[in-house]
Amino acid sequence: MLVLVLVLSGVAYRRSQNVNQPRDPGLPTELAHFITYLMGVLAVVQPALGAGAAVEVAVLLAWPRASGCTCLPPAP
Repeated sequence: MLVLVLVLSGVAYRRSQNVNQPRDPGLPTELAHFITYLMGVLAVVQPALGAGAAVEVAVLLAWPRASGCTCLPPAP
């Protein structure tokens, strides 16, 4: 199952590189998909640890926008 998730994430990332889109979701989005899968697996085995990991990942993903970082394009 893990291999399937990795392959699908890779295909999605590759397709986003081939299509001429005005706003490319990029690698962080693909990594977020994979990390979400891993947190779901962890939540089945250890729910408390999975919930803690979900909070940490949410904070890390929101950090650049909340800190006023200008390294990312503006949100739509």
